[in-house]
Amino acid sequence: MIKLNIMKNKHAAFTLIELLIVISIIAILAVNAMPAYSQYLQKARRADAHTALLSLQLAQEKFRVNCPNYPTTIGNSNECATRTIKSSSTSSEGYYDLTIVSADDTTYALKATPATGSPQLNDTSCSTIEIDQDSIKSSSPSEDCW
Repeated sequence: MIKLNIMKNKHAAFTLIELLIVISIIAILAVNAMPAYSQYLQKARRADAHTALLSLQLAQEKFRVNCPNYPTTIGNSNECATRTIKSSSTSSEGYYDLTIVSADDTTYALKATPATGSPQLNDTSCSTIEIDQDSIKSSSPSEDCW
C-alpha cells in the first residue's frame, strides 16, 4: 500500500480584511480612551496647585508672625514695608500661576490658575483653585477641585 502524503499549502495568516477589522477596533477603543485619560491627567496635575497653594499659605503665616499684616505681592524677598513675600509665583511643576487675590491685617485669599502654555488650560472644570486664611477651599466653575 502506497501512502501519499499530499501536503496542502495551508499558511496560517491573517487576511487583509481581518487585519483592517482589528486595526479599526483598536482605533475605536483608543478614541474612546483618550478623553478619559486626559481628564485623569488633569485631575492628577491639580495636586501641583494644591501643594503650591498650601506652601504659599504657610509662607503667608510665617510672614505675618514678623509683620503687622499679610503680604499683598509675591517677590524675591520678605519686606514688611512693601508687604512683599519671598515665594515663587508658579507651582513647582509649572502647571499653575499663583496670585494673592487680597490681603489685609487679618485675612488673605490665594488663587492658582493654569499657567500659559500649560496642559491644564484645557481643564475647564477647575479653571481656578483658591484658599483663604481659614483654609476655606474653593474653586470654579465646580466645587470638587480639592
